[in-house]
Amino acid sequence: MLTGREPGPSRWWSRRPLAVAAIAMAMVAAACTGGQTEPAVEDAAPQDFQDRLLADGVTKAEYLQALEATRECMQEEGWSTSPPRPDPGGVWYLIDIDVESDDADPGPSWDRCTAQYLERVERAWARENLVPVEQRPAEAEKLRRCLEEVGVDDFPYDPNDPREEPVVRAIVTAGLDDFALSRAFDCLSRFEMLFPRRFPEP
Repeated sequence: MLTGREPGPSRWWSRRPLAVAAIAMAMVAAACTGGQTEPAVEDAAPQDFQDRLLADGVTKAEYLQALEATRECMQEEGWSTSPPRPDPGGVWYLIDIDVESDDADPGPSWDRCTAQYLERVERAWARENLVPVEQRPAEAEKLRRCLEEVGVDDFPYDPNDPREEPVVRAIVTAGLDDFALSRAFDCLSRFEMLFPRRFPEP
């Protein structure tokens, strides 16, 4: 996910490794048409680098190693990047990419680099940080309050069957304006670890 930072002589973007916005909007489309879908995961050929990191689970150090390799790959493709930095309030780290003009698009380079160094490692890292079953009710209540504050009254989340699609459908059918809708999806992103199906086995 690309999110803008402060404008200046060059434009900086924060690249969040998992495309949460794209996943959410795919589910918006499904909710609006009455269907259900799950995030698509592209098949990728095994990568020696990621295979090595995935051999016995993923530690934070290994996740950061994968991020640093991704950053180096981006630099080799000509992009100026920052070291990985923690995402406040989350389990992720972010990489800033310097985009010098509106026509410059780091997306293709990012896709190539993450496919080689990060995608499967990151899914494994996410699964390591999913909310435990016994903690889901308390975390779900925080999400419910967050959504209620922006005007979403229905909250069809079942801790024993933690599917995201019903919650997305409740958001998109709540009649929110664009600003409130954006805030609702921000809530959803903050509590994404309540939804294991976002992160298939690597």
